[in-house]
Amino acid sequence: MWPIRQERCSKLDRRGQQHPPPRRRGRPAIPLVRRHGCPCAVGGEQRVIAPFCWQPASAGLELDRREEGTDVDGDGWEIRLDREDFGSDVLGGPMIETLRAAYDLGLLLTWHRARSDSNAAAFFIIITTEGEYVLRVSNSRKTEAGLRFEVALLQYLSGAGYPAPRVVATRWGEPYHYAENFLLVAERIPGLPYDPANPLHLQEAGRVLAQYHQVVREFPQRLRAASRPVLPTLEAHGPAALATLAGIANRQVSAADRRRLSRASSYLWSQFIRVPEALAGFLPTLSQLVIHGSYGPPALVFDGHRLAGVVDHDRATYDIRALDLASALEAFARADHSQVGLDFELCAILMAAYREVERLPEHELAALPLVFRAQRLIKVLTATEDCLQKQGTTRQDENDVVTVVDVAETEANRLRWLEEQEHPLLQALGSSLVG
Repeated sequence: MWPIRQERCSKLDRRGQQHPPPRRRGRPAIPLVRRHGCPCAVGGEQRVIAPFCWQPASAGLELDRREEGTDVDGDGWEIRLDREDFGSDVLGGPMIETLRAAYDLGLLLTWHRARSDSNAAAFFIIITTEGEYVLRVSNSRKTEAGLRFEVALLQYLSGAGYPAPRVVATRWGEPYHYAENFLLVAERIPGLPYDPANPLHLQEAGRVLAQYHQVVREFPQRLRAASRPVLPTLEAHGPAALATLAGIANRQVSAADRRRLSRASSYLWSQFIRVPEALAGFLPTLSQLVIHGSYGPPALVFDGHRLAGVVDHDRATYDIRALDLASALEAFARADHSQVGLDFELCAILMAAYREVERLPEHELAALPLVFRAQRLIKVLTATEDCLQKQGTTRQDENDVVTVVDVAETEANRLRWLEEQEHPLLQALGSSLVG
């Protein structure tokens, strides 16, 4: 078994005695919960016991009160033996046992769920006697081919000296493990998050993105994943998806939401036609490489003013570099308290830092405002198609359709802003085409 370091609780029970250790009866050493009466509980509710009791320091993670554990010895102590949803806050017994069997990570000291914007995986920080690790449990949509590509990219980046996570191999030398879901373990990069109030962090982010693009330019062709030809298909798929969504909305949402969708769709429809046509002349000349796909503040780890690590490579794919630049500018230069505009000063700082390291041709800079608009259309198309796919496989919740209406409305407003502000945006990006 993979034992957990245990420490006796420092508080006393109703009899004035320390909390006794539960009888294990040969079960896995995993987090304990107690239903009632523990002085460590809050308001008598079922909670994960604090670190000074009989479980690792994953304190504060609350279990679902509807879930049942296993009473070990009838005194109210319970062991959480399984939790089928690997996306939950709880690492169940089978998952811990799977990790112990597949990986040589030492003795488990503590774990906790890591916050992430990803809806494609759950992330856990695991601390053992051998070090600190990040466990990623992918959802069922993650393919083995996609995972092989990601692992190859991480190994290539690490070998080139780029601050990417180092993948931990299984006991039999494989870079990942499959147990109903794909598991990937990497060494945790210590450090602090991105500080938006620190201009040196923004400059460092721009420089390291440029370094990434320089490194991946030599990534072997045979290891590259097939690109997702999204941009050329916007004109063909976008209007049709909006029309189908409108039909569903007529049956499932309120009149006010239908009006919002109609107003947004009328503008988005024209953009799905005009933007791909305008981009057609640029696309053959734009640089292509393995883009990061989600380069933003959550992906960066800092040591002081120095960027110590770049994570979240699961969206990497072979595509035009301008998409990565647009995504980064969107992430780092969003105007304060605005869902629509960009802060031109932050755009200028990020792009100047990028161009210190990597050259950007004028025609690529000139294409960026159009790429920004294409990126907003991609978000609308992705949200719409996901909703339509769910409509065909499960019972559709009205809130799911309303969420897509919200996306369509927000992105339509962003597209209007980008169209109106193209000239000052080009100035901020540093293009000499603007006088």
